[in-house]
Amino acid sequence: MWIIRQIVKRMLCGIAIAAATALGPLSASAAPSPSPALGSLLLPGPAGYVSVATGPFHGQFTATDYASQYQSKTLEAGITLIHDGFVDGYGTTWVQRSTGRVLLEFVIAFGGGGGATSWMGYEAAADKNDPSYKRSNPLPGIDSYYGVHFAFTSPRSYADAFSFVKGNDMFGVGFASAKDDVVKLATAQAKSQYAAAPDLTIPKAKWPENIPSQRPQTNFLGAIIGAVLVLVIIGGVVRLVMVRRRA
Repeated sequence: MWIIRQIVKRMLCGIAIAAATALGPLSASAAPSPSPALGSLLLPGPAGYVSVATGPFHGQFTATDYASQYQSKTLEAGITLIHDGFVDGYGTTWVQRSTGRVLLEFVIAFGGGGGATSWMGYEAAADKNDPSYKRSNPLPGIDSYYGVHFAFTSPRSYADAFSFVKGNDMFGVGFASAKDDVVKLATAQAKSQYAAAPDLTIPKAKWPENIPSQRPQTNFLGAIIGAVLVLVIIGGVVRLVMVRRRA
């Protein structure tokens, strides 16, 4: 049955990502907590925008929460996010009721700057392969970023968004509107967010790339092996149950 396959698929993805998380990200020791706290880093929306408590990202989120937006590639995205050193995430959603425009902002703290840059590259490739992607958006004055313009058909709407890395953190700023009229808003908000963001939230001395004894590839391989073993075991149990039912 289709619905059973979907439930099992979601369950397996969640277990595999959890297995990768349990085996640990890049660093051999637990990553320190971001300071300042991520919830204090995001700017409020422009004048006339109000916070929406039911937005797609409202408050703290986990790697699994964030990876779920990748739908058929949830498992791949989740393991990549863990490998890149996800530490914590925080998001806010704002709406301008008079126009229906929506602003989505988020920040993800990684164990180091290398992980943040690596994940941003993964996101950029995924966004540019989306059927709704139309063009890149420039963001003068910021070196490590990417910008995208989307045009959606059902319902007809548009979005302009930017992601940038500052220190060990990746920030995202995006506006959506029924009209193609938000690129200037997104550009201004992204520049303001970059200026307001701290240089880092985890000291450079604690970044995995700055600790010679760290062995990121070994930990990543362990995460993959652990996730695959979990899937194999579950697959065996499912087959055993099916065989017994037929008998």
